[in-house]
Parts: sequence; C-alpha cells; structure tokens
Amino acid sequence: MILLLSVLGCALWAGELPCEEVVLVGDGTRGPYDLGGYIVVKGTEEVCYGGRKLGRGEYCLEEGKLRLSFPLPVGDTLRVRFRALPLRRSYGLGKSDPGTSRNLPEVRLEVGGSKSVGISVGSERGASLEQSLHLRVSGDLGGTKVLAVLSDRDLPFQPEGTTQGLEEMDKVLVKVSGGRFSATFGDYEVGWRDGQFGRYGRRLEGVLGEVRTERLELSLAMADDRGKFCTNFFVGEDQGPYQLRSEDGDGSIVVLAGTERVWVDGERMERGDDYTIDYSSAQVTFTPRRQIKPGSRIVVDFCYLGRHYPKTTLAARGRLRLLKGRVEAFGMWAREAEDGRRPLDFSLSPGTLASLRCAGDDPGKAAFPGAEPEDGGAYRFVDGHYEYVGQGLGTHRVTFSFVGEGKGDYRYLGRGIYEYVGPGGGAYSPGRSLPLPELRELLSLGVGLRPSDWVRVEGEWATSLHDGNVLSPIDDGDNIARAYRFEVKAGRGKWKLRGVVRHVGEGFFPLDRIYDVERDRGLPPSRGSDEREVSAIYAPMRNTRLSVGYARLGRGEPSARWRVELMSREEGWPELTASEERVVGPEGAFLKRRVRLDHGWRVGPFLLYDLESSPRLRRLEWEGGVSGREGSLRWKVGYGRLEEASCVEWLGAELEAGRYFEGGYTWRSEGGPLGWLKARVPLGEATALSLDGEVTEGRAPGLEERFIYAGIGRGGYSWEDRDGDGRTEEGEFFPDPEGDYMKYLAPVRPYRAVRRARLGAKLSFRPRGFSSVTSFYGTCAKLRDGGSLREKLSLRQDLEVFGRWGSLRGFLIWDEEEDLSFGRRDGRIGARLRLFTGRSEVELGAEGGLRERHSSYEDYLISGGSLSGSYFLGLGGGRMGGRLELGRDLERTEGKRADYVSFRPEVERSFGRFRVWGYVEVAGVRAPKEVPYEMAGGRRPRLNIKWALRLGRRMGRSTRLSISCTGRERPGRRLRYTMRTEVRANF
Repeated sequence: MILLLSVLGCALWAGELPCEEVVLVGDGTRGPYDLGGYIVVKGTEEVCYGGRKLGRGEYCLEEGKLRLSFPLPVGDTLRVRFRALPLRRSYGLGKSDPGTSRNLPEVRLEVGGSKSVGISVGSERGASLEQSLHLRVSGDLGGTKVLAVLSDRDLPFQPEGTTQGLEEMDKVLVKVSGGRFSATFGDYEVGWRDGQFGRYGRRLEGVLGEVRTERLELSLAMADDRGKFCTNFFVGEDQGPYQLRSEDGDGSIVVLAGTERVWVDGERMERGDDYTIDYSSAQVTFTPRRQIKPGSRIVVDFCYLGRHYPKTTLAARGRLRLLKGRVEAFGMWAREAEDGRRPLDFSLSPGTLASLRCAGDDPGKAAFPGAEPEDGGAYRFVDGHYEYVGQGLGTHRVTFSFVGEGKGDYRYLGRGIYEYVGPGGGAYSPGRSLPLPELRELLSLGVGLRPSDWVRVEGEWATSLHDGNVLSPIDDGDNIARAYRFEVKAGRGKWKLRGVVRHVGEGFFPLDRIYDVERDRGLPPSRGSDEREVSAIYAPMRNTRLSVGYARLGRGEPSARWRVELMSREEGWPELTASEERVVGPEGAFLKRRVRLDHGWRVGPFLLYDLESSPRLRRLEWEGGVSGREGSLRWKVGYGRLEEASCVEWLGAELEAGRYFEGGYTWRSEGGPLGWLKARVPLGEATALSLDGEVTEGRAPGLEERFIYAGIGRGGYSWEDRDGDGRTEEGEFFPDPEGDYMKYLAPVRPYRAVRRARLGAKLSFRPRGFSSVTSFYGTCAKLRDGGSLREKLSLRQDLEVFGRWGSLRGFLIWDEEEDLSFGRRDGRIGARLRLFTGRSEVELGAEGGLRERHSSYEDYLISGGSLSGSYFLGLGGGRMGGRLELGRDLERTEGKRADYVSFRPEVERSFGRFRVWGYVEVAGVRAPKEVPYEMAGGRRPRLNIKWALRLGRRMGRSTRLSISCTGRERPGRRLRYTMRTEVRANF
C-alpha cells in the first residue's frame, strides 16, 4: 500500500499518469476481454470501434477487463486508450516459462480523485499556500482488500444535519484487511457494546487494528480523540431550537457530525424525519412531524469538539469463545487523557498553573481576571460595574463568560457589547473560569457461560478512574469507583426467566450510556445504587408475550419497582401494547401507565393513553382517532388532549399516497399549528408540479452577522478599513463576488417565540418546441408578539424556445426579503432575454430594486435600476465579445444619486494545449464623494478599473496548470491585486 501511494504521488508530481493503448481482437462474444493487466484509472478510458467512440452504456470496465453490450465479430478490432498507474496487476520473476515462473499476487485496484496545489500572493497579504486533495483507492492487493479515502478542505465547516445521511467534508481513511487481520488509519468510529459497563462509542482519528477468528475478536485503538461525550436533558416547550451545552454549561461548542442520539419520551428519533441539527451552533430543532408537547422529556447524547486541551485515547476490546461458544470472555479498556501542560486556547503562565493546582476538581476556584486596566479599552468602571463606551474610548479591557441564565449581571447585546442589568438579571459575568484537564479511564471484564441451550450465566466487573483535574492532587480521594453485575437467563418453550444483581459504586464514571433513557423515571438522583431484579416472559403465541418484573433498588433509601407489560402483534388482529410501572420510594409512589392500540385492518380505530402520576405531578395524555390503508394510500385523523399544569388539545390529520403526496396538519389550542407537505403532481407526459412546505412554531435567537476569512477570492464579501484602525468591524464588509470573506449568522441571546412558515413550488413543462421551468420559494418567521423576524419571497421563471435558427431563452427573477432583526429590507425584480444563433450569443437584461437598512452603523434607503446588454461571437476554440451596463441608484434619505456606466470586453481562446481567458472592466460613476457601498454595485465615484487574466496549460489528459492575476483599482483606495498559480490533477 505504501508503495502504491508513493508511486501515485510521484506520478502526480511529474504532471501526468502514463497513457496506454491496447488493441483487442474480437472472438464473436461480448467478452470479457483482458487489457493486459494494467490498473486503469477510472473515467480516463476511450473505447473506439470502427472509427466511432463508444458510449459508457455500450461497455463495462471492471478489474482490468472490458465487457461489451454487443458481440464483437471475429477478427474485428477495438482500440482502448486509458490512463494507467505505473503498476501491473501481476508481476513475474525469473524466466517467462510458465512452468518455472513465479508470479506475485494479482493486483485489482480502482483509483480516482483529484489534487490541487496553489500559491497566492497579493497586495494586502504575503504568500499563502492552498491545497486540496481527494483520493479513493479500493480493490485487492495480493489477496488483501484495500480501501483508502483521503480528503481535505481548507474550510473547517461541517455538513448540515437535515437528512438521515451525512457526507463528511474532511476525511482521511486507509483500511487494509486480509484474512483475519485488518488495520484502519485516519478517521474512524468505534461502537463497542460488550456487556453493560464497557459500552464505548467514539469518533476517533488515529490507528485501529483488529483481529477476527472463529474464536477470538481483538481490537486496539490509538488516537487523538476529536470529541467529548455529553448528555443533555430538556423539558419540552415547543419545536425548538434547543441549545446543547458542554459539561460546564458552555453553549459555544461544535457538535461532531453524526454523533448525536435523540430521544423524546423514551422513543428514539430519526434525523431528517423527526429533527434537524445545526452542528456548528449546537442546536436541535424538531420538525412538524414530531409534535413536542409541554413537559415532553427530551434526551440528547452527543460528542462535542473539545477545544481546551489536546486529548489522546487508548482503547482495547476483546472477546474469546471456547467450547463451541458455551464459554465466552469479554473485556474493554479505554483511557482518555487531556494534556494539561499544553492548553489550546490560553497560555499556561506560572499564575494560571498555580491557580489550576489549587483548584482541585472545582472549576469555580480557577479563573482568569475579568478586567484589566488598558488605555484604549472598550469599557470603563462606573458605579461598581463596567459600562461599554466604544472601542478605544474606555479605560479597561473586560472579558465576559457565560454563567447561566439568571446567574449573571450582564446581558449580551451583540457585536461584542455587554450591558449591565443588575444582579441575576443576565447570563454573563466578568472573568473566565479556567477549564480543568481531565483523565477518564475504564476497565470492564466479563464472562458468559452457557451450560445448556436454555440457560446462560453472565458476570461482569468494572472499575473507573475519573480525575477532574490532572494538575492537582486535591480531591483525588474519590477518583476510583467500581461496579459489578451478575445475570442469569433461562428460557425454554414459551417461558423465559431473568435475574440480575447489579452494584454501581458511588462515583462510578461510565464512558457511554449504560441504562435506558427512561429507566430512572420516578427515582431520586443518585451516583450509586444496589439493585436486585427478577423478570419473567410468557409467550403463548408467536407475536404475543406477557412480561412481569420486580426490582429492589438501593439508592440511599431502598425503593421497589413493579412492571407488567402485554404486547400482541398477531397477523389479522389489532396491535396492542399495554404496560404499567409502579415505583415506591422515599418520596412516595410513582405510577406510569401506557396503552397503545392500533388496528390491522383497512380502516379502524387507534388509541394512545399515557398516564404519569406522583405526589408532585400528574400528567395525562391521550389520543384517539381513525386510520386506514389501501395499497400505497395511508391516512389518519385523530384528536388528542394533554392534562398537566394546563390543558392542551390538538386535532391532526395525515395523508400519504406513495411517492406522490405526503402531508399532515395539526391544530393546537396552545402553541400554534404544525403542518408539512411534500407533493409531486404529474400534469401530463412532460409536465409536473412539486410542492414542499411546512408550518411550525418555536423559538429563534437574536442573530448577529459575523465574517470569517475563507481564502483569496473564495468568499462573497470584501473588507475595507474605513476608520483606518486595522480592525475588522461590522459595517466595513460589503458584498463582492470575488471577496475573501464569508458571512454567517451567529445566534445570540435572548430567544424569542416565533411562528415559521415555508413553501416551495416548482412547475416544469416541456411541450414540443420549447421548455420551461417555474420555481417559487417563500419563507417567513413572525414573532408571536407582533413584528417580523424574517421574510423572504422569490420567483424564477425560465423559458426556452427551440427553432431552426437557434434558441431563445428568457429569465424572470423576483426576490423580496425583510429581516427586522437586522433592520433590513431588500427587493429585486429583473428579466433577461438570451438568443443563441449559430456561433453568436446576444443577451439583453433589465433589473430594478429597493434596499433599505436601519442599524446603529448604517441608515439608508436605496432604489435603483439598470439596463445591460452583451454580445459574444464564437471563434475556433473560444469566443470574444463584451458587456455594457447602464444604471442609476438613488439614496432617498440624504438625496444622493449615483449614475454609472461600465464596459467589459472579454476574450477566451485556446492555442493547442494553452488556453487564455481575460477581461477588463472600466466603469465610470458620477456621484458625490461618499456614497454607501450598496450604490453603483460597490464602485466608487469617478473611474473604477477591474481586470482578470488567466493562462492555463493542459500538461496531460488529466493534469492542468493555471496562472491567474486579478486586480481592482478604485478612486481613493489602494490598488489591490492577487496572483495565483495552481496545479490540478484528476485521476
């Protein structure tokens, strides 16, 4: 594998992979025909027969062999050209005599990917190196299976958690397996579930080795752990979002993609169908399909990115089977250690080290100072508190930290500004607690015996070590705790019996969830317990069972729990699940009763009854109605009621018609309606209408615009230092398609109750002679107490007419957006007409718009419009032409007007392996000296010049070199230019 990657890397560095050609002679069959043992780079092949290039559907190339979709006549020839790795699928040593030669194992690999390396220099920054790589290798290497996925990106963004499947943006994985052994290098996941105390699931980055035989399973992991495991519990209010927090209550965390597990009232939720998650802001929002009722129990397990200290993980897991599986031994050991000597987000000075050593396991005893005197700070000390007076105008530099809602004296207003609101009126306080480096270690050992086919005995012992501060010996007396479990299972015929003795010592620290999420309902919280549990199951029929259980729980004061459950899912009979659970403890009795009835017929009733009762709480929820199914058609109508502190009623209906329609609507007496819709309506042979929308109610935080550097020319905004202080501040960024910054919205407190609605529609029809697509999208979020948080409406109409003389395309665009959270309102309407005739392309366009914004640093109302036209003439290997634009913008608040005209000649041409593309845009603006950036397309008064030149050379069929230069010169601003050289190889 190392040899393969080295040769591949050398080939890419040289500029191209070798090109090979093989001539195949037909034998009257479809094949397969051998290509001579070459390792073909997928996607580079060309197959020619009779002077014609075959399409991908006419042949199949697998493992170095070609199979045709038609018989190749005897004697006819095929020419196959392709890129190949400088390796062969088989290698011979010694003489070529088959009787004396010895061949190395056969190599069957599929290789594909791309690699780019770029160097950029500019007028406002030094040289920078940017690169990206995506490589995938899979197949057999001498009887060993190989899978390698190497991918990197410059931006550390995570995928959106809106669907069930997630695509990793950054991934490095090399997995080699052969026979009993396998090794994984890079990013991988472990999900060990042996026993109860030794459960362990993590996403790691390192090395994983595994051995698997009929008797032995052994795994060893060494890695840099990317996340810390945490559990959050919420009491349901609405659809969300619900902010996930770290163990110390910090909400400014990043959740590792795909590590979350979400339960509502003990039922596991599915991402995409039941909830969505924003990994960057660590927020979970539930969809209208899953109604969150007041008092719903929401539990979220997840791993978040630890940013305070580097952490290393060592873990091992094994299972041994003896006597044909009648004796099993299993075990797991894991150690997660944070390096307290190398903090990542602060410096370890002698003062901070002494503070950490004296803090013990209490984070409140180690803290940074909240304020430091500094001339030119942003705060000053007034009447016992700090008051924001502006950057550079204060006498102190103050650092604030989140301490919890109602526990702080300050609230966050956005843009780095904190306001004093009095004791207990906010969530922030000056200062910052020092994070404590932790050590977590767990060892679990177990043995399982099966003396007969109907009896199994299992025992497990575990010990945990949790040091809350590895830099301090204080509070280390309770670091170690132990747990054990002894379990007997017996089952024969219709009966099954189970008995468990379990002890969990006080302070025992598991590394993953070891109990069901609903197990501790009605029990007082405790760090340790002694349990004795017996249960029996009787199954008189195949899909019917009755279970009875009793448990004696020792948690400080003893408690007892009884449970009875009946479940029946016999074919042709209604489905029934009925259970009752009773817990008697020191605080009284807790009762949980649930009944679920669903019919198995075409039309019938359904019923859900859920009662929870305790000395402090009584919660009754029930829902009933009628549902039916007929083929792919399913429908449901029901009424529900929840009685707790208040009474909530709802009436809902759902309808599903195969892949054509899916939707539902729920009316609620409190909390507003919930609804969703997905439909695809075929209106003819070539016409269809698609709809997608939802209505929901939840909360929304105040949002703050922030900008992040994305790379030269890779963003949508540019920064200009208006006040000359060298700091990137709000109000100094303006839209620019060739900018270096990307904008994102960061949530800030407080949350506000909102009602959201979204509707998307798409109508496509393609009658003979022309094609058309109409798209509509609308979304809004309204505050419950009035006003608009965000509104957006847009429409796009594409129309294309085909004729003998060419084709005519028309575009209609209408956008309108309003967002009171930023004091902004934008509207745009435009139309374009494009004509293609032979080698010519003519385009005419018109656009008008209104832009309004009111904020602490901007106040404008701009209306304007523009007319544009372009003409391009196709040449051999390229095209040339130009674009002319005339426009006027009017700022109504101060009466400023900007008239502008721009001309942009452009040329693109190929010369053999070379390709040249470039343009020069000259724009003149007549306006007062200072106008908002939003006027005249970001251009300044008088003459503005912008240019770009790109030279590319094809160094091989899949390798290209490009050199580009871009620049911009505006009155009163420094000349800005960027030069970039890039090499890209596709293989």
